[in-house]
Amino acid sequence: MRSIFYNHTNAYWFAVWFTNSKDRTVVWTANRHKPVNGRGSKMTLQRNGVMVLSNVDGTIVWETNTTSSTDANRAVLFNTGNLVLKNEKDVILWQSFDYPTDTQR
Repeated sequence: MRSIFYNHTNAYWFAVWFTNSKDRTVVWTANRHKPVNGRGSKMTLQRNGVMVLSNVDGTIVWETNTTSSTDANRAVLFNTGNLVLKNEKDVILWQSFDYPTDTQR
């Protein structure tokens, strides 16, 4: 498993995908309907515990629904493809598996 930015033309997505498959199957995408533009875009875990994907101009395109009271201090990617935010007590505060993007809605 790997988390990366991948692109098509000048549209970039932040995704978790299988590295061992030939077609590199994407299992989760943060910004499925809002690609960012440019290589200066970044995913950050802010001090307030919110994970944020921002465009090259600093515009927030996507963010987790965590709040400053959660104290998320790290992101962990499990071999299952689940990207999680945890606090210092190892409690999962947010997880990508709660927000599937590999299905049609």
